[in-house]
Amino acid sequence: MSRDLLRSNTSAARSDLLSLGDALVTVARNYPNRVWNGNLTTRAALASAVAEWSPGYGSSLLREMTPQIREKVESPYESLMRFALHDSGYPELAVQHSLQLGGVELARPDCADLKAKIAYDFEGLGHLVSPSQWRRDVKRARLVTNLGWHGERLTHSDLWPDPSEFIRHAHGLRERRLHLLGEM
Repeated sequence: MSRDLLRSNTSAARSDLLSLGDALVTVARNYPNRVWNGNLTTRAALASAVAEWSPGYGSSLLREMTPQIREKVESPYESLMRFALHDSGYPELAVQHSLQLGGVELARPDCADLKAKIAYDFEGLGHLVSPSQWRRDVKRARLVTNLGWHGERLTHSDLWPDPSEFIRHAHGLRERRLHLLGEM
């Protein structure tokens, strides 16, 4: 790991550490560009290693980011989305939350705001170039709406290089949804 990454407290360094941590602990088989199957470690093992490392070089940044690592993340862009929202004060999102009807899973968004019923899905290149994936995405969007949720789809340009417009949109959307649901 680069000393520069551990020395920096920029958002990019913090989000890179979160993405790395998520990739190490996720059990997702479809995580892009990984050369190993399954997880290489657990959140608990990472937290223990970070605690033992303290007060070593970069340990304060590692201590800050370790609690945000999640095991079900399926891409680095999901990590970046969670990071950008969390860093802006948005409440914790559930990762790969199962939306069910009668015990049958109808959709599993990348991240979900459970209180505001917002299903966030990152649409990578695979969603654009695969006709079958595109059909599944359209069907899933309808199912999410029929369950009373708002489906929010985003792309790389919503998050990089500047996620501020997306963040403003997400906070405004959350406020409107909470009002609509009678939660405000």
